[in-house]
Amino acid sequence: MGDIKMDAITAISERKGIKKFHDQSLPKVIIENILDLATKAPSCKNRQPWKFAIVQGDMILELKDLVESSPKDLDIDLTCVENASAVIFVFNRLSRTEDDYSENKLIMDSLSIGSAIQNILLVSETFKLGSLLVSDFIELGDEVAEWLGESDQLVSGILIGFPDENPKGRPKVHYSEVSKWYE
Repeated sequence: MGDIKMDAITAISERKGIKKFHDQSLPKVIIENILDLATKAPSCKNRQPWKFAIVQGDMILELKDLVESSPKDLDIDLTCVENASAVIFVFNRLSRTEDDYSENKLIMDSLSIGSAIQNILLVSETFKLGSLLVSDFIELGDEVAEWLGESDQLVSGILIGFPDENPKGRPKVHYSEVSKWYE
């Protein structure tokens, strides 16, 4: 990606969820770079449970229709979805294939997938893209998987595009409120 660089502290500090995107396509090479860096995430026992499905173009309108036609009460802003340049769906490729899949493996895989998602969000920030983690897609997990021809468990969706807003950051709990020191 050439000379695009941002230090990790700046990316973490400046990243915000973006809900408004410019109507502009995102080159495949950028998404490939983002996914390559996502797969560099730490992975418990090197299981690398993540799998990605990228939706762009007319498929985004199909996704919007899928969400609109759902009888479930979803909190998904369809304008956000429609204006995103891409939606990256993240699946757990191991949870439905391993006979001995346990709660411990679910926890390990969730931590690993969360790390990959964080990489996607931070790398998007580094590339001056906006991103939004949309966990509400989980409610449509089976429908989205069937629509995409996937059999794996949907974990989340991430909207990505060129930001058309610069919102204020949302309040975060200070570490001192959720930390306890032991000496």
